[in-house]
Amino acid sequence: MSGFRRPLNPVLARELRVRMRGRQAAVVLTLYLTILSLFLYLTYRSVTDIAALSGISSVASSASAGRNVFQWLLVVMLALVCFIVPGLTGGAITGERERQTLIPLQVTLMKPLSILLGKLGASVAFTLFLVVAALPLIGVAFVLGGVSVGEVIAGTAIVLFIALVLAVFSLGWSSVFRRSQLATVTSYAITLFLVLGTPLIYASQRIASSSYQGSGHTSKAIMVLNPFVLTADVAGGQTGSSSAPLNGLRSFVHPNSYSVGSSLVRSNGTTFTRSNPVRIPQPYEGFPFWVRSVIVFLGLCGTTLAVATYRLRTPAPKER
Repeated sequence: MSGFRRPLNPVLARELRVRMRGRQAAVVLTLYLTILSLFLYLTYRSVTDIAALSGISSVASSASAGRNVFQWLLVVMLALVCFIVPGLTGGAITGERERQTLIPLQVTLMKPLSILLGKLGASVAFTLFLVVAALPLIGVAFVLGGVSVGEVIAGTAIVLFIALVLAVFSLGWSSVFRRSQLATVTSYAITLFLVLGTPLIYASQRIASSSYQGSGHTSKAIMVLNPFVLTADVAGGQTGSSSAPLNGLRSFVHPNSYSVGSSLVRSNGTTFTRSNPVRIPQPYEGFPFWVRSVIVFLGLCGTTLAVATYRLRTPAPKER
C-alpha cells in the first residue's frame, strides 16, 4: 500500500520545517495569544461591570459577556491575521529570487503551480496553527453563553478563509516583484485597502450621492471586499448587546433591522428594558451578502494564482 501513498509537496515540507522550528513562530504565537487574552479579560470585565451597575441578572449578564467576548476575539483575530499573513507570505517567492534558489526550483520536475501551492500551504498552515491555539479562548466565550456552536465554527472558518485570500494576494505580488520589501509593502497596501479603503470609498459615494441627489441610494458593492463586513455577516448575531462589534456591521449589511425593547430581569426582581437589533424577515433578494463576497474573493484568488503560475513558468528566462 505504500506505493499508492502520495508524497508531500517538497516545498511545503521544507517551508513547514523552517517556519515551525524557528524562533519566529514561538514569538509570534506568544504575542498573538497575549493580545487575545488581554482583549478577552478587558471585554469580560467591562461587560460584567456594566451589568453590575445596571442590576442585570447574572444569566443575562453572562450571555451578554459571552457574545461580546466572542465577537471581540474574532475581530482581534482577524486584525492580527491581516497583519501577520502579508508579512509571512509577501517574501515567499522574492526571497527565493534574492537567495538565487528560485531557478533550481523552476528547473526541477515540479510544476509552477505546485511551487505556489507549497508556499501557500505553509502560510495557511501557520495561520491554522494560530487559530487552533486560540480555540481555548473562544471556548471561554462559549462557556459563558450567548454563542452557539454554529457561530463558533462559522467565525473560525471565515477567519481562515480570509487568511487564505490574503496569502494568495501576497503570493501573487511576491511572484511579480523582484524584491521582498516591495512585495511585502504592496501586500500590506492591498490589505489596508480592503480593510480601510473600501469603507472610505463607500463613505465618499454616500456623501457625493447625498450632495447631488439629496438622499440618493448608495451601492454597497464595494463592501463585498471588506473582510470585517464579511465576518460580521457570517458570525454576527441578530440579537445581543449593542457593544458587540459585529452586530453593528451586520446591521449595515442588513439595514432592514430596527430596535425594539427587550426585558431583562434585574437582580431585585424588577425588569430592565434594553434595546436589541431584531431582523425583520424580508423576501428573497438574491444571493446573501457573504455568498457574493466569497464568490468575488474566489474569483480574485483564481486570477491571482493564474498570473503567478504564468510568472513562474519554466524555463523562466527573466529570472536569469
